Amino acid sequence: ESQRPCANLDYSAQRLMAAEKPPGGSIDNLHERAAGRSPANLPDGVAGRSIARVIPGAIGGAAEPMGGRADYATVYFHGQPGSAQELALFGGAKRTDNWLVLDRAEALAEGAQPYLAELAQRASVFAAGRPLRLIGFSIGGSIALRVAAMLGSAVAAVDLVSTAAPSANGLFPEAMAGKPVFTLAAKHPRLFHLLTAGQGIVARVAPTFLTKQVFASAAGGDALLAADPQFRRQIAPLLRDSLTRGSAVYRADVSSYATTHIDAYLDQITSLTAPVTFWHGSMDNWAPIEMAAALAQRLPGATVHIEPGASHYSTLAAFLAQV
Repeated sequence: ESQRPCANLDYSAQRLMAAEKPPGGSIDNLHERAAGRSPANLPDGVAGRSIARVIPGAIGGAAEPMGGRADYATVYFHGQPGSAQELALFGGAKRTDNWLVLDRAEALAEGAQPYLAELAQRASVFAAGRPLRLIGFSIGGSIALRVAAMLGSAVAAVDLVSTAAPSANGLFPEAMAGKPVFTLAAKHPRLFHLLTAGQGIVARVAPTFLTKQVFASAAGGDALLAADPQFRRQIAPLLRDSLTRGSAVYRADVSSYATTHIDAYLDQITSLTAPVTFWHGSMDNWAPIEMAAALAQRLPGATVHIEPGASHYSTLAAFLAQV
């Protein structure tokens, strides 16, 4: 199946609003209903930061630039499960030569240096002296921050889409859709390895079943995506690629995220100099907003933008539509 963007998928905020709009109809009420809290009740330290409750359909209208600068070299870090096909699925056909999607599976398997150093070098070579903008989606955000710290002042900006902080105690929120997988990776790595091997087999022989399982708990805008047959057809090859050809880097990324204490993680990014902007859906149950806020409040000057009614992939779709 071609990985061209899903032309008939309606990622528009108007559809999100129609699906989620509460009685009374204000954007503020929509946000509070979807997130279950007001910005003032977000985790300590976050409400006082720059939090933009962006109206549906204008996720990026409040910040400049969102990847639009012609002089930026933009490097995209996909999520997990995910692959380089991810950007194309959500509108990547319009990208220019100023964009690079790092093939992390190939970098891990063939790179001459340790994984993160290899990614940093490839990003630097691609930039060729231009200022870098790193965009990380989901677990790819944790990789992007580490790479940004390694590259220092060469990075002009970091955008984290649907990205959550590592755990502080080895436990993950009950509401987190991936909690069983992360817990298995953290506490039983051999069983996690067996699980991913089984997922790879399912991805090859029953991709439709796997896609249904991945999106079984989809919420908000993700539920709208999951209900669309074309989206399911087009994301299935991405999941298959991630869990077969990319299975080694999938295990490495998930294991690193699941086993790294947030304090140790922050120690790895102390040399980060670029401004960091979070883009998060109020209904994200893959990376609950509390976990994004926990990371944002420990990054000086971080900005958090909340997209009402959106979840994990739907926030990525809204973000990329405006880049």
